[in-house]
Amino acid sequence: MMRWPAVTVPSVRLSLSIGRRWKLLGGFGGVAALLLASSYQILMTDSPLPAEPRLSAPIRAATIRIGNLDRSYLFYVPTTLTAHPALLFALHGARMTGRRMRVLTAYEFDALADAHNFIVVYPDGFEKYWNDCRRHGAYAAKTHSVDDVAFIHALIDHFRVEFAIDATRVFVMGFSNGGQMAYRLALELPGEIAAVVAVAANLPISEDCECTPSQRSIAVMIVDGTADPINPYEGGKQGWFGLGNQSRLRSASETASYFSQRAGRHALPEVERYPERDGDLRTWVERTKWAYPGEPEVDLYTVRGGGHTIPGSPYRLRRILGRTDADIDCMQESWAFFERQIQNPAMSR
Repeated sequence: MMRWPAVTVPSVRLSLSIGRRWKLLGGFGGVAALLLASSYQILMTDSPLPAEPRLSAPIRAATIRIGNLDRSYLFYVPTTLTAHPALLFALHGARMTGRRMRVLTAYEFDALADAHNFIVVYPDGFEKYWNDCRRHGAYAAKTHSVDDVAFIHALIDHFRVEFAIDATRVFVMGFSNGGQMAYRLALELPGEIAAVVAVAANLPISEDCECTPSQRSIAVMIVDGTADPINPYEGGKQGWFGLGNQSRLRSASETASYFSQRAGRHALPEVERYPERDGDLRTWVERTKWAYPGEPEVDLYTVRGGGHTIPGSPYRLRRILGRTDADIDCMQESWAFFERQIQNPAMSR
């Protein structure tokens, strides 16, 4: 058998080979770190601010004294305002302000106010939060038991005196924590609020609910995404994928059923799928509607594949919150919902 001569590999060559390997691995690590940083930046960055539309009047800022607190708010009054306008509150989400809510809705409510003769109010929560129905929460509005119902009540009175609003046409649209606050107003202030729209928010279950419902029901529209990482569409703990000591929520369908049953409805609702408009087949919208003559309407907009976002808004929140569907425009759908209630005999009860 032939034997090959032994070959001695210099130790320096082996050392260089290892060095090259570490350098190569370091290069891959650097690229991976850059990709990770870039991905994080994309996931955690909001879209550029939308351009402000040409409006008939400027936005105004004011404060009002509630107990021992000065509460702030923005409001928009069209120059073309006619007698007895409607009043619409737009309530921001957690860690936001009224000014941020105006941006988040891409100034659409202001433009709609010009077109449909109503006033828009963007109130500020206490230290950027609302004291809603949920029992658990470490934010100041909850721990200090801030009376946000009194705040909204006082603003309604103010605009009734200053602008002679139509008291039967007071509406609320809220996102996330603001949507939870909209539920509180629907339950505890139905004599002054005609209808609410809650986006990315489900009612807490009975054991985790601090609100005391009145005997009167009002119209409610719910807009929830099935892929929402904070407000679980199927119910359960709120918060990032249910982590933390948070209140437990009903599912979106249970929330809608709660309000439809309060309105005395037990029959099957109508179900409608909206046409595909935005070219993104990963999301689509289905509306479940409980509507009977003489009774408050209840709608559930299910955004299949949608995240913790406002559908149709050109201002997109950070991608980690999920996809924003554009098959519907939530602000336009909200106003159309409010207008339908104006024609409903239940509004005059």
